[in-house]
Amino acid sequence: GRFDSALSEAAKSYVLERTFSDSKFYDRIKDQRISFEEFHTVLKEYVAWETETGMFEILLEQIRNYEHPDDSEDDEEEATVGMWHPLYAESTRLFRKYGLILPASVFFVASALRLDGQSPNDIPAVMEAVRMNLDNVFIEGITR
Repeated sequence: GRFDSALSEAAKSYVLERTFSDSKFYDRIKDQRISFEEFHTVLKEYVAWETETGMFEILLEQIRNYEHPDDSEDDEEEATVGMWHPLYAESTRLFRKYGLILPASVFFVASALRLDGQSPNDIPAVMEAVRMNLDNVFIEGITR
């Protein structure tokens, strides 16, 4: 409702100014990064949602109990990767809530923190997790 058309120049500019991606389509803004403060806000909210809903554990249990059909053309990893979709969807919803489009991924950073038994409130741990996920996280002054 903000623009007359999704294809208007103003709408395209709005999207491109808020897009974080290294893909060829967005080459002209590939050096744009999200601020650490914005990323950290979304990360904390995402981890709180994951904890409150227990969604990570629910999905992990579904994957553990998955029985791969013998006649499947996919391997088990390919068959189960889609099960993680609710986590990616929530990440995307939270970024859009703050007006950010095609976000840096909080899913991978949250996973790294969880594996290390760390909290999103531990800033050095978050920074370390960000540096381990350079292909998925684009933060000003931290990632390439």
